[in-house]
Amino acid sequence: PYEENTELGEGVFRLLIAKAPKENPEEVLDNAKWIAVPIDRNDADELAKTLGENRIEDCVYYDRRAGIPKKDELVYTDMKQFDKLNELARKYSEFPEMHKLCFKALLERESPETLDDALEIAEIEDQYNFTRNAVDAEDFAQMYLKYHLPAGFDYKFINELEVTNFADKLLNRLGAGVTSYGIVSGRGRSLFEIVPYDNPTSEIQQNNGRMGGMEM
Repeated sequence: PYEENTELGEGVFRLLIAKAPKENPEEVLDNAKWIAVPIDRNDADELAKTLGENRIEDCVYYDRRAGIPKKDELVYTDMKQFDKLNELARKYSEFPEMHKLCFKALLERESPETLDDALEIAEIEDQYNFTRNAVDAEDFAQMYLKYHLPAGFDYKFINELEVTNFADKLLNRLGAGVTSYGIVSGRGRSLFEIVPYDNPTSEIQQNNGRMGGMEM
């Protein structure tokens, strides 16, 4: 009776919701409905009324689907947090494709445990640089060298280098990190800025202004 409705559209999240049961949760499952999030708040409340509740927060949810990896790890204990979940879904759905990837990379790196933390990351996502053209630290180190070497330099020299130690040191100095989506910078940092070998990352960050954006 509560199979997913394809007419809902993709949504960023899907919640299987129902009227709050008086005793046995099974008593309301026959009338449960899937809701796609984000959704207009008025529409959400109207759906709640068809289930016998006045507001969407008064409903309960029994299952969910997440279109953003890592989101199932967030604490979403009850429908009282619906507005936050809806806002996160709205922000994510409005991101350009590369910014969606950057946001996913940040979620993987930061591992937020609450919706408030995830919303904060969404607010500052544009203050990070991101590239999906490197899959690991060594790959990025070669990209970094090629970016800074003069035109005409034979890149085959770089391809022969063993850059593991250099790559790890470089990422540390840049405040950047490797994720399964690509490389994401430190906040307000460029992925290709020139950094000293010995300066602690904190000192470098203090000496750099904010340089948000995407590195394709």
